[in-house]
Amino acid sequence: MIGPYDPIMRFFMSPRSPLLSVGSTLLSAAVLVASLAGAVLPAGAQGVPRDHPPLTPDRKAPSDRVPAEPGPGRGSRTEKPLPGGGVGVDLTAPPAGPQAAVTLEQLFERLKTAKRPEAGQRIAREIEGRWLQSGSDTVDLLMARALAAIKANDTALALDLLDAIVTLKPDYAEGWNKRATVHFVRKDIGRSVADIEAVLRLEPRHYGALYGLATLMKELGDKKRALAAYRQALALNPFLSEVEKQVKDLSLEVDGRDL
Repeated sequence: MIGPYDPIMRFFMSPRSPLLSVGSTLLSAAVLVASLAGAVLPAGAQGVPRDHPPLTPDRKAPSDRVPAEPGPGRGSRTEKPLPGGGVGVDLTAPPAGPQAAVTLEQLFERLKTAKRPEAGQRIAREIEGRWLQSGSDTVDLLMARALAAIKANDTALALDLLDAIVTLKPDYAEGWNKRATVHFVRKDIGRSVADIEAVLRLEPRHYGALYGLATLMKELGDKKRALAAYRQALALNPFLSEVEKQVKDLSLEVDGRDL
């Protein structure tokens, strides 16, 4: 779960499986879309809404944010650990113009080589904005409503909307990531972990989900796995200050030495 406002986590248990048939699922989705048609998108959302944790750790930009969702960050960003990539993060829409032609792979390379925290955080926000884009107007609308519900602490509504999202578009990693965050907030650790694992199967570079997984492993007492996940997240995004601190502390406990 990632960005600079919140943390995320989850472990063991399979994800909620849809109980509706294909026909009823489509009908439910249609009803949801119809009910959302007149909704006002969250502030800062244009086409793709601003999101709040994932679980992603260190950012004040896009990705996954839950009631002040997951994430730590260097510089001016704030974050909390969230479950599933769920590092709570405030995602912003990707820039228009020539910058939009930059690939996700190139953005990750730039993130690794950025010299200043401000530059690294800006790049991370764009990566999270790309993750938030589903490629489907219907799913984007449902996600905008889910993010609004998360922000309002209406986890029941958020969960219903995210269930519809992962059913309609199971290859959309951010849908699983946000649902992992909601499961974590509802203290359903097993489902949160299962959803984080789904995120990482679809997007192994999701540092927010890795951050969330590490946080969950630490709470479950598996410090070795927590340290491994924290290190993976930090390797992908060097500007996660909270993760950096966790790596330093756990290295002493697990390896018996400092970084």
